[in-house]
Amino acid sequence: MVKIVLLDVDDTLLDFYKCSLISLKETFRACQLEFKDEYYPVFKEINDDLWRRLERKEISEEELFSTRFQLIFHALGLKGDGQKARYVFKEQLDNSHETMPGAQDILDYLSQRYDLYVVSNSSEKRQVNRLTKAGFIHYFKDIYTSGRMNAMKPDQAFFDACFQEMNHPKKSDVVLIGDSFTADIQGAINYGIKPIWFHQGKDDVDVIQIESLLEIKNYL
Repeated sequence: MVKIVLLDVDDTLLDFYKCSLISLKETFRACQLEFKDEYYPVFKEINDDLWRRLERKEISEEELFSTRFQLIFHALGLKGDGQKARYVFKEQLDNSHETMPGAQDILDYLSQRYDLYVVSNSSEKRQVNRLTKAGFIHYFKDIYTSGRMNAMKPDQAFFDACFQEMNHPKKSDVVLIGDSFTADIQGAINYGIKPIWFHQGKDDVDVIQIESLLEIKNYL
């Protein structure tokens, strides 16, 4: 019987595309560079690849953040200050809080039935700030981030730390909802908790898959 719902943040509750696009435009402006719409897919490809490499422990967080904009500017053929861009983008993203469609409604629904917790591969300060600005923070009993847990999804150590903080609930009582197959869904499967995969399209994977947050009502 489900009692606890773990929720990812980016591209689950908050719209990372909108948040990062706004932050990216401000970063280019601060670096005195013209921003063009066709730059965003380049950012996304490089950013996604770096995060996947981080999840696989091929690079460190510091390597990700210190090289991200150097790689982006190089790929775009631009001469920009990668370190300045790093810190401007971080500041902008720390305050971004564009929400996903249906996020408010589904949090209202879930919070009346389950204990809700955040599980995120980010810093606690960033996610607390963003969820507060979005008006979502009061829904959660606690915020579990990679920075606080000293481990990242999908590592067992991350989930071990979360379960310790939750006083060791039964795994059968816990569901995880997230958008990343590697970090959220595979992490949940490996740990023995039920996942709900929020993404567009259907993949040949034997897990519950939803394309809108309100579909969660069909399963919880």
